[in-house]
Amino acid sequence: MLNIATQSVSVNKKQYIHLYVDANFALVDAYFALQQYDDAYQHLFQDI
Repeated sequence: MLNIATQSVSVNKKQYIHLYVDANFALVDAYFALQQYDDAYQHLFQDI
């Protein structure tokens, strides 16, 4: 999903932001499902 957000040229800025956020939260959800909590928190807070 993140790949779609970054490669799509036909989406507007609002759609891009929505897809980007959805993709990042989906990745964090996957980390939690795999019980990789450190990776999940690092991904969430990497830019802070």
